[in-house]
Amino acid sequence: MPSPPDHLPETLPQWLNWVEKLHPAEVELGLGRVRAVAQKLGLVDCFKTNGVNVITIAGTNGKGSTAATLERLACSSGLSVGCFTSPHFLRYNERIRINGIEADDSIICAAFSAIEPHTHVDPLTYFEYGTLAALQVFQQIGVELVILEVGLGGRLDAVNIIDADLAIITSIGIDHEDWLGDSRELIGREKAGILRTKQRLVCSEPNLPNTVIELIDQLQVRSFIKDSAFSLRQPPSARSTDAYEWHGVSADDGSLVIPDLAKPSIPLESVAAAIQAFALLYPVKLTDEVVKSTLAGLTLPGRFFQVPNKPVILDVAHNPDAAAYLASQLQQYLAPVPSKAADTTKTDESNNTRKPRVIAVFAGMADKDIDGIVQALAASIDFWFLAELDLPRAATKKQLVKLFERQGINDYRTMRSVEFALIEAEAMLNDDDIILVFGSFFTAAAAIDAWGIGSLAELTCTVGQHSLPKGR
Repeated sequence: MPSPPDHLPETLPQWLNWVEKLHPAEVELGLGRVRAVAQKLGLVDCFKTNGVNVITIAGTNGKGSTAATLERLACSSGLSVGCFTSPHFLRYNERIRINGIEADDSIICAAFSAIEPHTHVDPLTYFEYGTLAALQVFQQIGVELVILEVGLGGRLDAVNIIDADLAIITSIGIDHEDWLGDSRELIGREKAGILRTKQRLVCSEPNLPNTVIELIDQLQVRSFIKDSAFSLRQPPSARSTDAYEWHGVSADDGSLVIPDLAKPSIPLESVAAAIQAFALLYPVKLTDEVVKSTLAGLTLPGRFFQVPNKPVILDVAHNPDAAAYLASQLQQYLAPVPSKAADTTKTDESNNTRKPRVIAVFAGMADKDIDGIVQALAASIDFWFLAELDLPRAATKKQLVKLFERQGINDYRTMRSVEFALIEAEAMLNDDDIILVFGSFFTAAAAIDAWGIGSLAELTCTVGQHSLPKGR
């Protein structure tokens, strides 16, 4: 049993360092510990008592982009919204946002301090502590909508102590097999564990495993499934490749159409699901103007994020499904460009055009299906820089080299860090080529750090004023 500390931490970095050391395991699924503390803090039913809507989002890929779209819809319509997501890139504060703005250190520290007296009997994990802190912050601020992103799975994830008014399942793929199972049936059942009796479910996954369908029927869940209930697509009569329209279902089972939408830069299914969820909870606030203002400039760092004023795309793809989606985005993004006479890169002599090259900076976690990730993108990438991350879970250069030898990929070099990989990648660029940084949240974060960027707000606004560090 842990003893109460003589002196509580004072700063957020101190708190995070202390919380990280409380529990011997990084992950320990189960709701008993976190629910017991939440009950003592009065958090379990606080949102229901105060008439606050809660949306819980589970899924293999697309959770963050769905949450970001919902958050923007709420802000555009004048609702106050609290959003809890994970992991973060640069600052822990990214995980807890109020109206799209990161919570400041003082309010997170106050939440940690309120939680601490109730954790002496059974220590919480890092994620459990953070989940309770987010709930505490949202309760204190008094938001009208709470968005909770599942960290791992769903059924036994800490956010599942809260009964959501509406659930979203984004996708069901093979990931985290050690925790969730090695089949879509098993993984789907874990993710569907966020469902409640007679709840509403919005689902971006059109091909649901039988385990999920059976649970939907058992709990009498009212489900809205992508393609059959809602979609975001180009209409047949569209005159522009950028003209999209959203189709969905209203809260009273009517048909809804929102036309003349710009193509978003984040996955269409995430945007479509978020609009459908918002339509069910806030039918009066969902207007054409709200949706259009939401999609205008909607981006998300790490999700095919085009770094301003730099030929760099950041993506956190860290499983084969996400990598396959990234490959499809690259195919659409990279149109052939006019070839220059002195250009020695890939050309098509029949029409004098050159396909821009993709130079990858890749680093990933050894416990992920790196073989599947690389295989999904091998045909899309012209040259690879394989970097190491200073993390116990990270794949080593030796492991990556063996993988590339197995797959017969020869166009690569190993680098000791993402920073040095970026330097070499930039030196290889010709006009119109791009650098693709991907493999994990940690890979993207290492690139942002290499540019000297201290926050996501700075990344989206001022990264163009920075340059890659020069070789040493």
